[in-house]
Amino acid sequence: MRSKTKKDITESILVGRTLEVEKIKENIKDKKNSCLTGDMGIGKTHLLKYATKDIRKLIYIEHIHPLKTALLEIAQCLHNSGKLAIEGVHAEYLEWRDLKRKVSRLPIAELLNCILEGLANQNYILVLDHLEGLTPSMAFTISCLMDKCLVLGATNNLKKAGHLSKIWWRFEHIQVENLNKDEAKTLLWLYADKEKVNDEAMFENKVLTYSCGNPLAIVEMAKRTSCENFDEIQKIRDLRHDAGIRYFDLSPCLLIVGALIVAARFISLGLNDIDGYILAGTSGAFFIVLRFLIYRSMREA
Repeated sequence: MRSKTKKDITESILVGRTLEVEKIKENIKDKKNSCLTGDMGIGKTHLLKYATKDIRKLIYIEHIHPLKTALLEIAQCLHNSGKLAIEGVHAEYLEWRDLKRKVSRLPIAELLNCILEGLANQNYILVLDHLEGLTPSMAFTISCLMDKCLVLGATNNLKKAGHLSKIWWRFEHIQVENLNKDEAKTLLWLYADKEKVNDEAMFENKVLTYSCGNPLAIVEMAKRTSCENFDEIQKIRDLRHDAGIRYFDLSPCLLIVGALIVAARFISLGLNDIDGYILAGTSGAFFIVLRFLIYRSMREA
């Protein structure tokens, strides 16, 4: 009997998330569209795949953008199930690689109609991952798909521009949070090689601190033990991950400071305060240079 590989662990094991899985399955049973929301690396994709692994009529689309590519992937799944009908084409007698050339020439509206006919009354579940790529121009297409089948989605950013709010309203949103400490420990030692870690307690504390419970960060840090020995204290101390770095948005502060400088110049001008006017003007020049340097460093990062 072969031992489980890391790939087996990734596909078959879910640490924590019991409530989220139960909610997804409950919504599927009740035919409610569901959308997982959470930070990048939180495990939304894995959670969706785990919760739907036993569903037979499932279509999984990793990226909704570009739209034509996503529709072609749905069309391929329908063709593989014998549910795709194209006017003037005997699709059932063609392999997908031959049919794809014909389908790719269709306008999006015509391709969408073929897909909607294939989905109608078939009880398919459509999984749309990475919905942060959704744009207002795609709203009509997504709405049509939701009319024909149950949709599960995932996103780390709820864009509400244009008609997108109407799309989000049709979902029940399930917030996915970071793992708690015990769950993070369990996930860590599923992937980390204890034989390559000199001080397990220190290594564990370092990973938990810098991952902040983010599953992807935990797995990436743990997997470093497969190619690197942490047999020295300094190597453990040098272990880092961006998930543990907290970023502060300076934009509101810069706007307030800029507004105060402009206001100070006008007040000084109105009071005929030459010194104050010069000081405010000098501060404004310094502010412009500082703003330029900050934004340039952000672009380089």
